[in-house]
Amino acid sequence: MKHIALMGFLAATFLVGSTAQAIDIIWDGGDGNWESANWNTGQTALEVLGTVRGLNVGNGELGTDVFINGGNVNFDAEVNDDFRWQDNPNSGSGTLNLSGGATLTIDTAPPGDADGHWSQFNTKALNIDNATFRRTFTPTAPGEVGTVLSGGVFSFAGVAANDGIDTEINLTNGGRIENDGILAFGWYQNSYANIRVAMTINDGDLDLTGGSNFDFLGGAAGGAGNPDLLIHRGWDNINNAPAAEDYSINFTGPGSITVDSSGILIVDKIGAGGFDYDFSTITTLVTYEDLWDEGILQANGLSGVDGAAFASNFSVVGSSGSDDYILTSLLSPAGPDGDFDGDGDVDGNDFLTWQRDDATVPGLANWESDYGTPAPLSGLAAASVPEPASGVLLMFGLSAMLLRRKATA
Repeated sequence: MKHIALMGFLAATFLVGSTAQAIDIIWDGGDGNWESANWNTGQTALEVLGTVRGLNVGNGELGTDVFINGGNVNFDAEVNDDFRWQDNPNSGSGTLNLSGGATLTIDTAPPGDADGHWSQFNTKALNIDNATFRRTFTPTAPGEVGTVLSGGVFSFAGVAANDGIDTEINLTNGGRIENDGILAFGWYQNSYANIRVAMTINDGDLDLTGGSNFDFLGGAAGGAGNPDLLIHRGWDNINNAPAAEDYSINFTGPGSITVDSSGILIVDKIGAGGFDYDFSTITTLVTYEDLWDEGILQANGLSGVDGAAFASNFSVVGSSGSDDYILTSLLSPAGPDGDFDGDGDVDGNDFLTWQRDDATVPGLANWESDYGTPAPLSGLAAASVPEPASGVLLMFGLSAMLLRRKATA
């Protein structure tokens, strides 16, 4: 039986390596402009990504996993237009990975664009590990030539999304999103079926302060449609019911969210028309506790919907509608990066979970470096880390082969 299981493990492992076709797209390091020849040893963004605007899966790109490990990368919307990380319907691919202290800065507002170039992320995952994703703009005074008033909207499952989209955002090891404008889950006037946007924060921060926001409803609610954080819940036209999107901001460790006086809105669409809204939701700012009670804000997957206590997991400074309204997680850091099955230790089961759910080179490296980590409060495991069994040694050998195959693909 052990022999049969081992043969199955070998077949599955080699299948991962043999079916990989796309290459990783890697920033060459150091500072530079997004569109320049700083990718995959001297190639331009257009050559490797198929567009200078970001990533359009299926638009001629060489790969769909993009890595920036260190350096300051500048994306100028005046040169490249709006930033788009765009997927073909339901392919479930396309990741952007920032690490190693990297900063990706998107200047959203060229002269003459009052609400900035809007940004959207509609693919598989945005991973920010010890790095910063920053959207900014340079305001000018009203009436001046080239007036710039806001940074517009940065959306997940946004204007060019599709039914069934499933997007993850992961902030770890000091990872940050700094956004001037509106950070939106979902998209106004549009509704998508069976979508999921899941943000996980384990030692990460959302700083959503720093500038005036664009009224995304164009004055339809008296200018009130300009929050820092927008949760947009759409309408299912076919079933004539709320679309019931799966949105979550789940803390699994320390971290924070900061908004200013623009605050937080949960906006509900109540019909098929473009401006069929419950306008009371657009004119009423909500609190972090409201997000908790709605099941959107979570701690280790639990929320007020599950009867969990908000005060046991978070503290709050300030009040809704005021500057520097801050949510701080009280959770301890989550387990090691190589703990793919979430049980606190790193062993052979995590390798199999990595193979099924992740299958990336960085994930495999995390598993290798963390292998042998015992579960917290496990006295026997903590007392000594046993020597790897022969099967686990084989995993290390096979993982090294996968790394070499990936590097030379």
